[in-house]
Amino acid sequence: MCGINGIGKLAIDFINVIQTLNFRTDLQKTTLINWRNVLPTRGLMRTEKAWCGVCYQEKPIFKEPIYDQLIWYIKAVQCCPNHNINLATKCPNCSRTMQILSRKTLPGIVSIVIVG
Repeated sequence: MCGINGIGKLAIDFINVIQTLNFRTDLQKTTLINWRNVLPTRGLMRTEKAWCGVCYQEKPIFKEPIYDQLIWYIKAVQCCPNHNINLATKCPNCSRTMQILSRKTLPGIVSIVIVG
């Protein structure tokens, strides 16, 4: 997931494939590819999931779709720019970190992948 959201060749390839499959031409805005000449490639993206619980809670109230915001994937971003609170990085129930993407991932729902 880091590469898909990032600024490298994988992000460009992913954009091209998804745009072709969906007859779209505007999906560059869903990645950081437009920032490729500004942002560093090394250490840019998180390797584990981070989120703002307040953002997740507000979306249904305002009848908006729940989604993981692109800014949450940037390692240097530690707090939500909308609510000025630290991003969560561990499950509130078991304190485990989560993978950014797994086959059971649903935005706004804590999903744990147990290895072993």
